[in-house]
Amino acid sequence: MPGFIPLPDVVYLLTNSIGRAAIQALSKGQQLEEWVTAIERYVAQNRLFTKFEALYVTVSPPPFFWDYSCGKCRWWQEPDRCKVVEGQIGRYAWCAIWVPPQGVPPFQWSRDYLTSMPDRLREYAMGRLGVG
Repeated sequence: MPGFIPLPDVVYLLTNSIGRAAIQALSKGQQLEEWVTAIERYVAQNRLFTKFEALYVTVSPPPFFWDYSCGKCRWWQEPDRCKVVEGQIGRYAWCAIWVPPQGVPPFQWSRDYLTSMPDRLREYAMGRLGVG
């Protein structure tokens, strides 16, 4: 079928995206940047990923503090596009090709979340923190 990536290739691309972000977070190497280059090379030589291939979902998956949304991804382009996934993209959506913006360490969201926790708890206690 023209324009279709064989399933093993898609699985490899998607599982490695998250895995390499984790490796980068735990090491001082260039694994994540090498992965970014591989994704960019694939798109340049072939085409954008479909939403199905990228496992695109309209909201970032649980847990509730998971902060890997499209609007906070290296591939994000204002107002609603992605450099590697085709079609209109939601700012709060997510896909398995998500990578942190350049200069932002992987898993920075967890540090940011924990740092803001006292403020969030105070806001919640005062009834001012909304859901989401």
